[in-house]
Amino acid sequence: MNIAFIPIRKGSKGIVNKNQKILYNQPLFYYTLKAALNSKYIDKVVLATDDNELIEKFNFSKFINYNKLELYRRLDENAQDHSTTESVILEYLSFKNLSPLDVFLLVQATSPLTTEFDISNIILKYNSSEHDSILSVVKAPGFFWSSDGTSLNYDWRSRPRRQQITNQTFKENGALYVSTVGKILNSKNRLNGNIGLYIMKDYQGLDIDDISDFNNAENILYNLDENNSKATN
Repeated sequence: MNIAFIPIRKGSKGIVNKNQKILYNQPLFYYTLKAALNSKYIDKVVLATDDNELIEKFNFSKFINYNKLELYRRLDENAQDHSTTESVILEYLSFKNLSPLDVFLLVQATSPLTTEFDISNIILKYNSSEHDSILSVVKAPGFFWSSDGTSLNYDWRSRPRRQQITNQTFKENGALYVSTVGKILNSKNRLNGNIGLYIMKDYQGLDIDDISDFNNAENILYNLDENNSKATN
């Protein structure tokens, strides 16, 4: 079984009530939830939250694949400002009798530019690879240095053009992480063993943390809609 796990909580420091805040006509959590439900490679989608108001107020039945959705009430102790994502993952797995071989995909609601395509393809990549876990990244082109003055990905004595840098670097975008239930339980971590990369588009590097990220996401979603409309007309 392929499981998509989306943890959200009612508390937020950067943006008040972030997960329910309206982003381009829908609450923030809507975008990744819809993408996960629409992926034909996902058998079950778990929305893990401590927000009773969200559960009572939002009409989840409007999703076409609503039958794949499980609403899980996460424990308050694992929904605090200091709580880690691993804590709620391990909480959920401890209460459920899942096979160690079940594929477990962590989907972050703060990455609303994640698509059904990405969710399907990271699952396909994982199932066809020998990696123990895979995470999503975006390209991070440029000249990189460590704090001690060491160049990390080019020889400063023979400076190349940026496009000629062969030591490509990538940035974790926080959107998707996939492994198996057994490997997560053994490592107590979303990542483990032989780790692979799933490369997403540059604009999908956006992870919503403050209001400027929110505004940027709205502009991107608007432009994507505009481009899709022009392509179908």
